[in-house]
Amino acid sequence: MPTKIPGNIKPSDHYGVSLSVSPAAAPPRGPGVWAMPPSIITHAAFKTIMAAQIQAFMLAYPVSQTASRAVRWDQLKAHIQDVARNYCSTFHADRTRQLRALRMRASQARVAYLADPTSQPALDQLRHTAAHLQQHRQQQAATEALRAGVLLHEYGDQSTYYFHHLHRQRQQATVLTSLQQQPGSPMADLGDVYSFMARGLQGRQTNLRCAGTTA
Repeated sequence: MPTKIPGNIKPSDHYGVSLSVSPAAAPPRGPGVWAMPPSIITHAAFKTIMAAQIQAFMLAYPVSQTASRAVRWDQLKAHIQDVARNYCSTFHADRTRQLRALRMRASQARVAYLADPTSQPALDQLRHTAAHLQQHRQQQAATEALRAGVLLHEYGDQSTYYFHHLHRQRQQATVLTSLQQQPGSPMADLGDVYSFMARGLQGRQTNLRCAGTTA
């Protein structure tokens, strides 16, 4: 269907095209998966609360015939997630209120100092509130650095090729050049190697393939 172009604008193939496509009966987007911020591990209050909550949960829900260790472990993980989420919500709300009050006091101290620059108490109050505000900003910067530095702490500033190479290394097969039942006594017979691996893998549905193995 031809499109009418208003005014004196001439048609051109350089006009941008914007498309909005929605799949049929698309489910609504959810809130996403919640992940615990690693920075709260450094909070002494959080560690105290978490230790108490875990001990209380273990006493309240012991292992029984109806609740195995696996079931209780899943329930404990869900409980820990709820505790961590509630702590983060309360902590961030308190931090927001503290920052708002601190900014208000700093603004009031600035107004008081500008009204009377010769007043020493007004100058002291201005410096005091400015120091507290700077301390709050430093704590927030440390938190953001901890969030961003989790992978950098382990791998550093590496290129994309490094991570692809690391992934290929993890997928490569491992070659066993020798096996020892005890330190200093290697297995020289290939049959002993098969028996040793079979005993270790007993009860598992695993296919043994030893091609080119040297002992």
